[in-house]
Amino acid sequence: SLNLLAGKNVGEKSTGSGGSVTVRSGSSTKSESGELVMESGAGSSSGLVTVGTGTSTDGTSGVISFSTGHASHGSSGSMILSVGSSAAAGKGGSLEMSAGDTSVSSSSSTSPYMFDRRRNRAPGGSVNVSSGSSFEGPGGEMSLSSGSGSTFGGSMNVMGGKGNGAKGGSVLVSSGAGDGDFSSGDVILSTSNDDRISGSIFLQTTTPSKTFDGVGGDISLATGSGGSLSMSAERSLTSEGGHAIVAAGSSSGNNMDGGEVTISSGSSTTGAGGSARLDAGTSESGSGGTLYLSGGSSIHGDGGDMMTTSGSSTTGSGGNVALLSGSGELSGGSMSIESGSSGNTGGSLNLLAGKNVGEKSTGSGGSVTVRSGSSTKSESGELVMESGAGSSSGLVTVGTGTSTDGTSGVISFSTGHASHGSSGSMILSVGSSAAAGKGGSLEMSAGDTSVSSSSSTSPYMFDRRRNRAPGGSVNVSSGSSFEGPGGEMSLSSGSGSTFGGSMNVMGGKGNGAKGGSVLVSSGLLGGWREEEVGCRLLALSAASSEKGDR
Repeated sequence: SLNLLAGKNVGEKSTGSGGSVTVRSGSSTKSESGELVMESGAGSSSGLVTVGTGTSTDGTSGVISFSTGHASHGSSGSMILSVGSSAAAGKGGSLEMSAGDTSVSSSSSTSPYMFDRRRNRAPGGSVNVSSGSSFEGPGGEMSLSSGSGSTFGGSMNVMGGKGNGAKGGSVLVSSGAGDGDFSSGDVILSTSNDDRISGSIFLQTTTPSKTFDGVGGDISLATGSGGSLSMSAERSLTSEGGHAIVAAGSSSGNNMDGGEVTISSGSSTTGAGGSARLDAGTSESGSGGTLYLSGGSSIHGDGGDMMTTSGSSTTGSGGNVALLSGSGELSGGSMSIESGSSGNTGGSLNLLAGKNVGEKSTGSGGSVTVRSGSSTKSESGELVMESGAGSSSGLVTVGTGTSTDGTSGVISFSTGHASHGSSGSMILSVGSSAAAGKGGSLEMSAGDTSVSSSSSTSPYMFDRRRNRAPGGSVNVSSGSSFEGPGGEMSLSSGSGSTFGGSMNVMGGKGNGAKGGSVLVSSGLLGGWREEEVGCRLLALSAASSEKGDR
C-alpha cells in the first residue's frame, strides 16, 4: 500500500488544524498543464476509490469541492461524472447523489440545531444542480434523462420528501423569468413522438390508503392574470379524434353527494362578462356532432334536474335565453321539447313568461309567442295545439288571466289576410262519438256582469235608468263583399234517427224590467226604396219523414 498522511494535531489545548495534503500537477506557461489521475488499478474487480472528509466531533464536517479552473480567454473546462458500462450480463452501475440527513436525539437537547416544529430548524441538506449563466448568450441547458432499453425505457421519478408529523415536501417545476417586455419561459409536459402510439400524461392526486374517510388532494389548473387556458384533444388523420372528458368524482359514502362540475367564464368590472360556449364538432361530409345536456339518472330517488337560466341584473334587463336549431339548404333543423314519460303520471311542460313584481312598476308581464315558420314560396308551417290521446283526452284551455284593477285580456282567433287568394276559413267543431255516448256540445256565451250590494260606489254599478253595466254581447256575422254577394249564414240543428234537433232563439229574461227582444230581418239593398225591397219572413215547419205532414 501507499499511504500519504499529513501530521495530526494532538495538543489538548491547541486550536490549530491538522496538516494538509496537496497533490497538484505541474503548471505550464505556453501549453497545457500536467494531468492529475487518481484511479484504482485494474483487476477482476477494480478497487474502491473514496474521497471524503473526516468525521467532526464538535463542529461542521469538512467540505468537498470539485471544480474546473477559470478560463481567461477560452472555454472553461467541463466536469464529467460517469459510471462505467457493463459489457457482459451485469447491471450498469448506479450514480447516487444525496445530501446529508439530520438526526436529533433526546440527549442532544442543548444543540443549537435541535429540531423545533415551531421554528422549523435543522432541515436535511439541500441538493442544488444548476446550469451556468451567461452575460451575453443564452444560459446553459440542463437535461435529465433516463436510459433507453431493448425492452422498456428507464423510468424517471421526481418526488418530494415524506413528512413525519407534518406536510410532505412539494414539487415545483417553474420556468425562468423574462427581462423587461419579454415573457417568462414555457413549461412543457410532453410524451415522446412515437411511430404509432404516444404515451399518456397523468395528473392525479392519491387517495389516503390508511383511512376510509380521507380526502384526496386537489388539482388546480390556473393561468396568470389575463392568461388563456386551452384544453384540447388532438385531431387524427386515420382514426377517431381524441376524446375530452371532464368528470367530477363519485361518492359511495352514506348520504354524500357526488362532486360538482362548474364551468364559468370570467367576470368583468366595467365591460361584459366572458362568454361560455359548448360546441360539438363540425364535419365536412358527415353529420355534425351531437351536443347532449342531461341531468343524472337515479335508481331509487328522483332524476337530476337540468336548469338553463340567463343572468339577472339589478338595474338593467335580464339576459335572454335562445334555443335555435340550425338552418340547412334541404330543410331546417327540428326542435323538440318533450317532458319525460312515466308509468304513473307523465311529466308536465310549462312555458311561463316572466312576472312584473315591482310594487311601483307600470310595465306589463312578459309575453309568450308561439308561431310557425314563414315561407316566401310555399305554405307556412302548421301550428298544432292539442292534448294527447288517452282513455279520456285531456282538457285544452285557452284563457286570459284574472284582472284585479281593470279590464281582463282579450282572446282573438283570426285567420290571416290573403293578398291574391281566398282568406283562410275558421272551423269550430266538436268531435263525434263512435259509441253510445252523447255528442259533445258547443257553447258560446258572453260575459256576465255581477254587482254586489257592497260595491255601491263602483262606477260600473247597475242603473236601470241609464242602462249601465250590461252583460257582454255576442255578435256572429258573415263576411261582406265589395263586388260579390255577402257571405251566407246558416244556423241549423242536427238531424236524428227519430226527432230532429230543436232550435231555440230567445231573448233574455228581464229582472225588474222588460225582457229582451228578438229581431229577425232581411238585408236592405243600398239606394233602393224600402217598399221595393219586399222583405218577407217565412216560417216553415220541417217535413215529417215519409208522411209529408206539415
